[in-house]
Amino acid sequence: MPAPAPAIMQEVVWKNDEVMSFACALVRHALEKLKVGVTHFTTDIVPDQERGTGHGIAGSVITMLQNAHVIQPVGIKQGEIFYAHRVKSERPGAKARYLGMYQLTSRPLAEEFLARNSVAVDASPLQPNHQPELVTT
Repeated sequence: MPAPAPAIMQEVVWKNDEVMSFACALVRHALEKLKVGVTHFTTDIVPDQERGTGHGIAGSVITMLQNAHVIQPVGIKQGEIFYAHRVKSERPGAKARYLGMYQLTSRPLAEEFLARNSVAVDASPLQPNHQPELVTT
């Protein structure tokens, strides 16, 4: 058995308040959807008034949240190739561009992310008739 790889300490420095706000809004809205049985989401779940004004914020946030293992892409893997599930954006300002689908890696990790960033978390249980099915990549 090979020796375990050494752990790497990584601090994420968020570019600015808009990026941090978008990240918290995305995770908060994903948790709200998870509570009603919806496991997959795009960045469209963040309303326009919570998006900020900068360009590229959503893409930066997605990358940072994936690196922090808070979210993961949804898709299929055939052999060694991963094919991301993509859908057209429903936001009028997005001009129907394609967006990747994502899911939370786990509810406790998402709640911890929000707690560490001073966002109040509603700890209500999942709806009784909805058992989310997470797709692994």
